[in-house]
Amino acid sequence: MKHARHLVPIVVLAVACGSGGDAAQSSPGTSTTSTTTDTSTTSAVTNSSTATSPSTSDSASATTSSTPPDPGVHRVAPAGPWAPPGLILFDAGSARKQGHTGEFSPVVNEPVHEIAEVPLEGFVFQSEPRSQRIWLEAGDGPTELLVAAPNQGLTLEGVVLDDAEVPHVLYQRHTSGDVEQTVSVLRSYNTETGEVTDVAGTGGWESGTSFGHITGNDIVGRWSSEGFVGLTRLDLETGEETYNTVDDPRLDTCFDGDRDCPDYRAATVWDGVVLGIGTVWNDQAGYVDALGLYQFDEFSGTHTLLLSWPWDNGVWYPEDMWVAGDLVVVSIEDGDFAPLPGLVIDMSTGDSWTLPSTGFVRPGWLS
Repeated sequence: MKHARHLVPIVVLAVACGSGGDAAQSSPGTSTTSTTTDTSTTSAVTNSSTATSPSTSDSASATTSSTPPDPGVHRVAPAGPWAPPGLILFDAGSARKQGHTGEFSPVVNEPVHEIAEVPLEGFVFQSEPRSQRIWLEAGDGPTELLVAAPNQGLTLEGVVLDDAEVPHVLYQRHTSGDVEQTVSVLRSYNTETGEVTDVAGTGGWESGTSFGHITGNDIVGRWSSEGFVGLTRLDLETGEETYNTVDDPRLDTCFDGDRDCPDYRAATVWDGVVLGIGTVWNDQAGYVDALGLYQFDEFSGTHTLLLSWPWDNGVWYPEDMWVAGDLVVVSIEDGDFAPLPGLVIDMSTGDSWTLPSTGFVRPGWLS
């Protein structure tokens, strides 16, 4: 079972699709419609190091808010400015994006569970977790971008740009059926050509991988398998797994809740290192009383606590985590899965603050 927890690089397939409508319906090597053909290729997503992160330009008025702070809302840290600029805020009813003036404008007037911006084109989003559709909102109302088969579900993970600055939509496709046939795959949809590329296997029966919002080529996922947990690092350019805690004999038996294991609630890669948000054990009190930002060392298998915030169980939880320049942004939810003001951490200074208003938070491009 140990090797089943790996992110397994798989044969890469390109699926040529008419208008992207049924790009996610085909299983590898199988054509499900008369207009869809499968051809083998060895290409993977190639990302530009200068184009994969949202803009951190200061051209926007980062301190301007269209919604005043609500002093009655629980905050992980003191309220601070809107930063980075270009943020996307969303909740169950809609999504809105921050523009150059700092004001927010609606971009999706539909229920939103996950959203990512396609630069200069629009926004891709899902209304429900593991739904069968990923929608594109380009300004004229939602249209179907990716549609899964009846026994499949999709998880939108983010958008990256390749070396030619072509956007690729990253998502997982989960196929169910007999237990031996349950499989999840990380895939890339080329918005210019309509091709779908299988990047890596991400799960199977009683196992799976979750990612922070993907904005770059170097990503880390948190996997679980029958109660065991760990981290896996993936190079989107090659589709190769570059690290997995299961390969380390000190970490290959990490179980959910183990204090000495990197059992993070969210994780991402910043400046080449893995960061995670996890629980902080109070030795004197004998229980967990904080959540902290950890830096994970892949060579020693240990992690170092960098920052921590008081945590009352059931009050706040990390919902997602991503990077923009030297800023790490943690999207926050309460015990009822409702959004709270997002947490921003400046890695260059160690300062942290929460955004002025509530909302799940995702990166956007200033254009």
